[in-house]
Amino acid sequence: MSRPLRIIQFASICSNLGDNANIRGLRWLIRTTFPEREIVFSDWDIVDYSWGQAYSEADIDFVNTHDLLIVGGGGFFEILPNTSSWTGTRFNIPEALFRKIKIPILFHGIGTHRVRADLSGDDVGPQIDRFGHFLNELMTRDDVLLAFRNDGSRQVLRRTLGDAVADRVTVVADAGMYTHIPETSPWPGLPHPDGLGGRPLIALNFGGDLLEARFPSDAPAYRHSGAGRWDHPGDYEKPKVVDHAGFMRFVGGISDVLRAWLDANPEMGAVFVPHIYRDVQMGAALLTELGFPYNRRRVTMAPYLYGFDGHDYIMDLYRRCDCVVGMRFHANVSPVGLGVPTIGLATFPMLRGFYNEIGCLDRIVDPNSPDAMTVLHDRLTETVRDSDLIRSRYRSIRKDCEETSRRFVARIADLVRM
Repeated sequence: MSRPLRIIQFASICSNLGDNANIRGLRWLIRTTFPEREIVFSDWDIVDYSWGQAYSEADIDFVNTHDLLIVGGGGFFEILPNTSSWTGTRFNIPEALFRKIKIPILFHGIGTHRVRADLSGDDVGPQIDRFGHFLNELMTRDDVLLAFRNDGSRQVLRRTLGDAVADRVTVVADAGMYTHIPETSPWPGLPHPDGLGGRPLIALNFGGDLLEARFPSDAPAYRHSGAGRWDHPGDYEKPKVVDHAGFMRFVGGISDVLRAWLDANPEMGAVFVPHIYRDVQMGAALLTELGFPYNRRRVTMAPYLYGFDGHDYIMDLYRRCDCVVGMRFHANVSPVGLGVPTIGLATFPMLRGFYNEIGCLDRIVDPNSPDAMTVLHDRLTETVRDSDLIRSRYRSIRKDCEETSRRFVARIADLVRM
């Protein structure tokens, strides 16, 4: 009997539930592509190094005890302003240590974007040059497999490094589309609390980071609100939960829509779902703006969780929902893979890129459009009405994406000489 295939994965292991979805999905994909082979995964958490831990020779020695290193997915190749990274991106294992990795490397579903770079207005020419040299090296090595994710990264490469590079790269679905809740998880099948079960349910997710990019201060006012604003009691002072005018404009508009929509659909409930700690205050802002009785009887908030158990709970919750209205990338990718109707709140180009690449631009709303709330209200009604058609469409999309992903992952056999 052959020994187990030992794979170490360099990723955000315990930080963002979307990253856990990506990891769960990729590992499921690999195991089911090679069902005859025992595979053992080890974790290498990039988050540790974001908080001051230094890379070391011991790290690389441990990596080299494995048969394969997986990097990603996620936005590892984000081009950053004012960085000394030798790759010009967020991927910054020191070059001298990177050169000491002796095992094959799979870069899977890597995202490249330049949101922070473009927001800063700084010259990122030196970073682009370094990224171009690094990418060229990866694409010419026979011990490296490289695929970008289907979030518009190819278009970013085209804009940044030109057609010759963009046309050479492989694109696969972000593995969060295949997120998998293990049978050993305690959550699936267990009853959720009253506010999260027993009725048709809409899930909402708003990203709480980079608000200056998500909600520009010069965005126009909304042309339509779905209902009148809540009249606060005279003895109630509404707290200012999030100190960002653009976001508060958005949350005021979406609260108007939700009140009107929940009034028209008395059997429905809604739940706000945080993916990282920064999202929690966004949910609190929504509940505050909604007011009574919505924030006590119709809308609730899922728990803030992290890690793989947290992922299993939240993805099981998404799986039970009738629609997910999501701003974060994996609040869209994973529900699509689970066959749950979605409405993407496209505040970042990566989300628009994802829906464009799966042929579903009709499933997004631009929150910075003056017609956003009118569109969102109509889209919610259409989504619930056409749920079966959307679910069927998503199942077909997942099937096509999975076939492409499996063909790519199957190349691991040649990489590690299985």
